Amino acid sequence: LSKLFQYEILDSPEEESFDKIARLAAQVFDTPYAFITFVDKERVFFKANISGLKNREMPRKHSLCSRAIMDENRVTVFHDSHITPELRESPMMDAGGGIRFYAGAAITTPDGFKLGSLCVLDEVPHELVSHKQRDMLQTLSEFVMNELDLRMVAKRAIKVHTELMNMTIHELKN
Repeated sequence: LSKLFQYEILDSPEEESFDKIARLAAQVFDTPYAFITFVDKERVFFKANISGLKNREMPRKHSLCSRAIMDENRVTVFHDSHITPELRESPMMDAGGGIRFYAGAAITTPDGFKLGSLCVLDEVPHELVSHKQRDMLQTLSEFVMNELDLRMVAKRAIKVHTELMNMTIHELKN
């Protein structure tokens, strides 16, 4: 969680670069829904939300993304949630048309911390998920991580620039 907080991504506004990555993931899997999520202690924040949902977060205990970051596999796939006993208790399986298919790749820092996931969902089962699709989802999650790192570098540069400007103004006043 402390690593997640360093990126200052929680509760941030939507950004087109993240939305584009999520849309591309939905296209790769031919699904109507895609999300970029970050998993906090008690909730999951949606940075990108390609769906009709107006919510920007959900309780962590109901989230499949929480499972994805705990999974040792690079990509977590539930072909049909209705035949997975531990998923039947989640209200997400019954909401709207219900989630039947889920594929998620963990967003992992270079030092191995899992912050969230890039995931795609559908209301119908998907029997086949190719290795190519899994690899593409993993690659797209790496793009998300690159975007986070670029944001952090830009924020640091702005901070240094501001400090230099303040020092210069102070020197000029003196």
